[in-house]
Amino acid sequence: MPSMFTLFISFVQHTLVAVLPFAELWFGKYKLPSKRLSLVLLNAFMVVYLAVMLYLALVDNLWVYPFLNLLNWPQRIAFFAGCFIANCGFYYVGVLVTDMKNDSVARSHSAAARGGKSKAK
Repeated sequence: MPSMFTLFISFVQHTLVAVLPFAELWFGKYKLPSKRLSLVLLNAFMVVYLAVMLYLALVDNLWVYPFLNLLNWPQRIAFFAGCFIANCGFYYVGVLVTDMKNDSVARSHSAAARGGKSKAK
């Protein structure tokens, strides 16, 4: 039973967390802040997270993610740089999904305002 519980916790922490933000993007109605501010805040959060992680590793010799203990410092730096690139990529995917949703909502509202008739292109 404990292994089943561990698998469920792993699923919730790593998979479900990726599904819920997309549901929020699709069903939520809000205007995103500027891209520059969003990226600065997102990457600032990531810097703080990585700083705490490195603090634990260097002071307490505790790697939050044990695979990082197997890497040498150039590989760790490359991994952290890849994390920043992936972080920005995920942000832009979220912006794309939000823009697609806003465009489809705007088209449906304009079609409803025209009485359900769409323009021929």
